[in-house]
Amino acid sequence: MRAGRCAALTLWLLVPVAAGACGGGGNGGGGGGGNGTDDVVDGDFAEFIEAYCEFSDRCAGELGRAFSSADGCIDLYSCFPFEELFQSLGFVIDEVALAACVEELRTAGCRLPALPGPCSEVLGPVPGAAGEGEACGGFLQPPTCGEGLYCHFESDCSVCRRYAGEDEDCSVRNCDEDLFCDATDVCRAPGADGQPCQSTDECRSGACTACEVTYSGAFRSTSCSGDGTCYEPASAGQPCTGGEACSEFLVCSEGVCSMRGVDGDGCTGDGDCVLDAWCTGGACERFEPCSEQSPGERCSGSLAFFGVSCTEGAYCDDGVDPPVCAPITPLGAPCEEWGECGADATCDFGGGVCLAIVPEGGSCADGEPCEDDTFCSADGLCTSPQPDGAACIGDEDCESRYCDPTDAVCAEIPVCPG
Repeated sequence: MRAGRCAALTLWLLVPVAAGACGGGGNGGGGGGGNGTDDVVDGDFAEFIEAYCEFSDRCAGELGRAFSSADGCIDLYSCFPFEELFQSLGFVIDEVALAACVEELRTAGCRLPALPGPCSEVLGPVPGAAGEGEACGGFLQPPTCGEGLYCHFESDCSVCRRYAGEDEDCSVRNCDEDLFCDATDVCRAPGADGQPCQSTDECRSGACTACEVTYSGAFRSTSCSGDGTCYEPASAGQPCTGGEACSEFLVCSEGVCSMRGVDGDGCTGDGDCVLDAWCTGGACERFEPCSEQSPGERCSGSLAFFGVSCTEGAYCDDGVDPPVCAPITPLGAPCEEWGECGADATCDFGGGVCLAIVPEGGSCADGEPCEDDTFCSADGLCTSPQPDGAACIGDEDCESRYCDPTDAVCAEIPVCPG
């Protein structure tokens, strides 16, 4: 039951570096927003985290050190509600496949980003998912396609399509996992080192000489142009001054691919340290994962859902370096970040002030923001989305998340042709 590339990699990597790729997060700054120190992961998924963290620790010498230790990795992930995240993305966990994945991780060789077989089967579609050729949801709705399918969504239609296989046309379909769509719209297998390439997707190693890699803290970005060849990313101690990619969890520090620092190692920024530590006063300092800090104390900024958030009445201000907890901005006061106004308010970027979020039935006639899953109706009240057949102005007015522009009524989103 393949759930698709994004879901599979979310499970496999647990999004350790660029967590925003497949889902939202942050502590929201809304009066704490963290989970404190209470574990919210248990049962089989807790066993998966343990197996993954032991794998990461065992393979640190080859893949780079992502965490201070296996225990540090477990602590970091054990308070994040992964199952809720997967459900919000429209997936369910196959318990049998999860147990097989755990066993595979305990003996797997050190290889990334390849998925150990059973681990690619863990996330499956929700029961009753749509079949091939059927509509699969609207704007901001989770995908609802069945096994081996993905949801192709356009502004005015959606359809479940089967992934294209090797040598198949990809002009209107996505390629299957571990394939890429070439310039002629045909799915191809990535090439070995030395093979021609124009992007990193075209290489098994994920590295192409036509692409320049730049590092910013814990993140790296790639820009490609022209023709190149596939190559093996640089290992620890090799140079990265010419835009070369470093292997997996290594970072480019002073022009050399380097292991991330652990507690006490020297650093110039958080990106030089393992994921359960930050850079303080020129040295990596391990933090207590999923704890809460008071105003004026250090927090984890945009990665707060994996790190340290703030107590009630405070938010993590990552507009300063390093990020620190700051008091919530009061209603009506100027604001610059969406999280600084608290859990029951938001920053109105049009007016630049904090506004209270209006519950269902409340007035939004003057542009006040409505709470989630409601919209501001024509009569100026925050209202629940309407059923098919009801009058509408925009997609957010409808339960289906589709407002038929021809008749201005809510309807099921049409099936895309082709």
